[in-house]
Amino acid sequence: EIFDQDENNEIESHEVRETYDMKNISKEAIFPDNQCPSLRPDLTQLTEASLKLTRSLLRSLSQAMEQDPEFLEQIHLGMFSQGSVTEVPNATTLRSLHYPPISDEMLKPGIIRCGEHSDYRTITLLYQDSMGGLEVKSVDNRWIQATPIPGAILINVGDLLENLSGGAYPATKHRVRIPQEEVKRRCLRQSIAFFVHPDDQVLISPLAGPDPKYKPITAIQHLADRFAATYGDDFNLAN
Repeated sequence: EIFDQDENNEIESHEVRETYDMKNISKEAIFPDNQCPSLRPDLTQLTEASLKLTRSLLRSLSQAMEQDPEFLEQIHLGMFSQGSVTEVPNATTLRSLHYPPISDEMLKPGIIRCGEHSDYRTITLLYQDSMGGLEVKSVDNRWIQATPIPGAILINVGDLLENLSGGAYPATKHRVRIPQEEVKRRCLRQSIAFFVHPDDQVLISPLAGPDPKYKPITAIQHLADRFAATYGDDFNLAN
């Protein structure tokens, strides 16, 4: 999720970021319709398209793990079901991330916008603009630039898929740096992440059997533990 640190794990003092999280696209969902009337239809359309793609990916992953094609879908039934008659508690979230332009006063050597981390959930669909800055860590621990490709969606493996697969699909470590071209042009950066999460009470454990590296844990407890580790013990995850 969000780590405001530099490469020495020191808290970043000049991080400027705005986020808009949503888990509800029902008629009861709260949007700033008066201030931004296009936000509801635009994010709803993107969410519906993301859900369609996600279900296709989950079916493919299920078969790749030698499970029934419906296996992963059946433990992600509640994605964006909030407000519906078939609501199932689920933490799948669409997050819009806006990085304002960087002023001269904010520039410091070595500072990165988002420190190294893995995503907490099953998979993440990432929509990037053309500014770049995202880097992913390879299996041999090299940082590789995830240069935006027009029309492409980047897919990250999350912690819970790594757990389910017993490490066959390792969670993608990644970070966000400030590209030189962005600094020079003083342009904003925009990305949208679609965090795919199992239903809250699903117990996650390796499909191949017990593994001391991956303890059985409910999806929502793993999320709560990771948020607490990131934001401190005072953080309270609202279901």
